[in-house]
Amino acid sequence: METVKPILILLLSSILYSQSYTVSILGYHIADLKKTKPSISCIDFEFQTRGLVDFFYPTKNKYTTNYNNKTFGFTDYNYTINQIGLKENQTSKKDSVEIKNSNNLFSETGIFNFITFLELIKNKNPSEIDTRWFPYELNNTIGEARVIWADSSNIYSNKDSVLCNRYRLDIIMPERAFTKDVDYLNKLLSSDKNVKEIWVSIQSPEIYQIKIKNDLLSLDVKIDQRDVVK
Repeated sequence: METVKPILILLLSSILYSQSYTVSILGYHIADLKKTKPSISCIDFEFQTRGLVDFFYPTKNKYTTNYNNKTFGFTDYNYTINQIGLKENQTSKKDSVEIKNSNNLFSETGIFNFITFLELIKNKNPSEIDTRWFPYELNNTIGEARVIWADSSNIYSNKDSVLCNRYRLDIIMPERAFTKDVDYLNKLLSSDKNVKEIWVSIQSPEIYQIKIKNDLLSLDVKIDQRDVVK
């Protein structure tokens, strides 16, 4: 029995700190997004294309972020980007980011990248974040991000109905943030031409779905229900 306990702990840790998502456009599976949490203050994201998209636009990007697990502001990150037209390592530390027009908000919350901002959203009540602007970083440039609570509604994951808080995500970045090439995920999230919506389970909490849409396409990021711990 004693030898079984370490194995069970390892398996439970793997389940609790790993989450997979499928990425689709118009119902066609184009990529996988996997989130792992190797420690209480570190998150890894891996984004990899699948199917025909992987043949024409092969992409395998990894995003590692260390952060303050109380405020959710990032301390440092490393992105390993491997996509067509962009192959590089991108790094940043909160102390090295050039901050313009700073105010007390920065000292209270820190600065967020896309990974830690999603963590903030799923760990806070709507009343704590609704319509409030937070400092947001992209390419060592500071902009702003907020969510606006829309409603509480059910979404369907496989055959299950999950009650979620639905938010609209707004990100405003200065033009200088785009003077360098930006990876696919950050470009989709930060573009002001895209409408971004996020569904956060009220019970879990966990992000169950992200929808990014514009006049030309609708991209869905949906949780893999098989990974959800109930």
